[in-house]
Amino acid sequence: MVECKCGENQVNAKVARMNALVVFALSLIFLLTPYGWVIYLLLADFFIKGAFHPKYSPVSRLNGWILDLIEEEPKRIFAPPKLFANKVGLAFAIIISVFYTAGLWVPAEVFAIVLTIFAFLEFAFEFCMGCWVYDLYYKIASPAKAKK
Repeated sequence: MVECKCGENQVNAKVARMNALVVFALSLIFLLTPYGWVIYLLLADFFIKGAFHPKYSPVSRLNGWILDLIEEEPKRIFAPPKLFANKVGLAFAIIISVFYTAGLWVPAEVFAIVLTIFAFLEFAFEFCMGCWVYDLYYKIASPAKAKK
């Protein structure tokens, strides 16, 4: 992702990476401990980020505060891919929560493993799978729109 000068339509990539670390940690807790209820924390946070905006998420606010505290300079990036990725995270959290609540542990685990891998890629390598899909869609869709 490239840094952007997109006015107010931007988010801090460093906060997003820290958010991914939280998702990774909570996903691992879900997968490796008897505390499966943590999926509901992820569901609530993804709901706030996906339905409203990441700036309203308690996790995002805490991570922003931590970055401010250590005087880390923000890295502003174009928001729509990250907002799309939050919606994908919300979809995964809903699916995992439904399977977990229904007692269907194996499908819940499979989706949780995928979410864990995506979160790991974001926080460790700054590779956002949701952003990649968003960018790919617009590369494919843009030529079609131009022909109309």
